[in-house]
Amino acid sequence: MMNEKIELWFPTPIYYVDNLLGNDYSKYSELFLNEKYDTHRDDFMNVDSSYQSDISKSIHHIEKFKYVFDTIEKHTYNFAKHYGYKRKLKLDTSWINNSKEGDYLHPHVHGNSLISGAYYIKGSKEDEIRFFKNITDMKSLPDEDNDLNHRSAKYSCLSDRLVLFFSDTLHMTPRQKGNEKITLSFNYKY
Repeated sequence: MMNEKIELWFPTPIYYVDNLLGNDYSKYSELFLNEKYDTHRDDFMNVDSSYQSDISKSIHHIEKFKYVFDTIEKHTYNFAKHYGYKRKLKLDTSWINNSKEGDYLHPHVHGNSLISGAYYIKGSKEDEIRFFKNITDMKSLPDEDNDLNHRSAKYSCLSDRLVLFFSDTLHMTPRQKGNEKITLSFNYKY
């Protein structure tokens, strides 16, 4: 009689919610779409981004977006609670990324935070965010895929979808296929 076991350790959780704002989506997406953002683009961030190191200029300080951030915060706390975090989290930075066909983000992590997220104000099924297990995983690729050997995961960037992940999870967006994607990104500290 054999007594072998395979145990799964070191999970990489990804939390997502579709139809985050439900009936309120149209109202709030219009507010985001009509706001003017001071954006920039560089070689690493090949999208128009309002990200700034000055946290006082983060998007969550704009009063008309409070309901959206309150809704996101409920899910962020739920995610943290399931993972065993009980102390209060603090929304630290938030910004808008506006990308067009052909734009992309290189693989990266978000430093100096615990939980990061993306809320898709405007997106499409054909565009995606990808997460990677570990950049140092050098094992040979298996002959067939199964639930034990995933090295990456991808989620469509659907409008009104929230995706949460630990900030040290390597992620990127490949070249965009759709016309326009508008993403509200943010970081929570512990």
